[in-house]
Amino acid sequence: MKIFLDGVSLINKDLGGVGYYCYNLIKHLQQVDRENNYTVIYNKSKLKTLGLIKAPEKKVSYPYRNILRILGPHFLYHVPLECFTGNFDIYHGTGYVFLPTRKAKKVITVHDLVSKHFPEILTPSNLYFQEKQVPYYANKADRIIAVSQSTKNDLVNFLQINPNKIDVTYLAADKIYQPLDMEDPNFTVIRKKYSLPEKFILHIGTLNERKNIPTTLQSFYRLCIKGCEHDLVLVGGKGNAYDDVMAMITKLRLENRVKYIGYTDIADLPYLYNLADLFLHVSKLEGFGLPVLEAMQCGTPVLVSNGSSLPEIVQEAGIMANPLDVDDIEKKMEIILQDEQLRRELSLKGIRQAEKFSWEKMARETIETYQKTLAV
Repeated sequence: MKIFLDGVSLINKDLGGVGYYCYNLIKHLQQVDRENNYTVIYNKSKLKTLGLIKAPEKKVSYPYRNILRILGPHFLYHVPLECFTGNFDIYHGTGYVFLPTRKAKKVITVHDLVSKHFPEILTPSNLYFQEKQVPYYANKADRIIAVSQSTKNDLVNFLQINPNKIDVTYLAADKIYQPLDMEDPNFTVIRKKYSLPEKFILHIGTLNERKNIPTTLQSFYRLCIKGCEHDLVLVGGKGNAYDDVMAMITKLRLENRVKYIGYTDIADLPYLYNLADLFLHVSKLEGFGLPVLEAMQCGTPVLVSNGSSLPEIVQEAGIMANPLDVDDIEKKMEIILQDEQLRRELSLKGIRQAEKFSWEKMARETIETYQKTLAV
């Protein structure tokens, strides 16, 4: 098979969730598959890529994306990509969409359908994309990869997609995320580098509205009133909820108890996970929830939302709370932090649960999707 993969998500310096998925997909497809040919395609001929991948790359000047932005997905649909690239077998849209083709089959990966649950947290452009464009591509694609059963259920229930057309293929955590020897001198370096408190709860993720940080802060505030010794450390980009988060910290007078450190070096993250007594991720919705898996793989106890994809990823290896219930989140945090034996049990369960996920498995299952697509 000759397969083109959309690499547009790889052009940003800070890879988002789709970019991280795309990078690992391409990397591991090449490791596990010596029979098929993979090419990463960019719909801009003068694009400067970051050089993250070693796969063959093709840059084209195809007008479809610009016209799509103005007139919608139906215009120019009859102009196939093969006119610009030559023939191939499959186009894999790694981030929801594809380019039109003549004979090549089309596969897309759908990461989530936030707009069907919390439309108010999306920007107008993102809302338009999910409400207008994603349904179009999902219906026109020959096959769909969903990153969780939760996302598949949303595709079936909200977009009426045939469930037989959808494969669930889970993501994975990098192998750098693992329990570390606490005697490692790098722990001292990391503590000093980020001025970390002695005891802390950790949250990793961009401060956008779906991460539910203001509610989390209210729960943490109630815990502090009860004499909690742990501080809260927030890691990640500023996102569209940054101002609201900072305002809530000020309102609750938590400036000395909440530390926002922004982006960190990826190599530092395993140390942060290992230092934390609890990883907190009670977001409103997750297509998968990769930081939760990274935390479990490090042996860090996790408290997560009881909805969307997180219950299927965590299963019995973590504690769950209603993301919209301040009291529930506070009580669950208190239970975990006050019970050292429970934390040890959650640590071991998390490590075992994380073993079920791997990028190699994801790559092989993606190849199976390609094979099923061509077999129809």
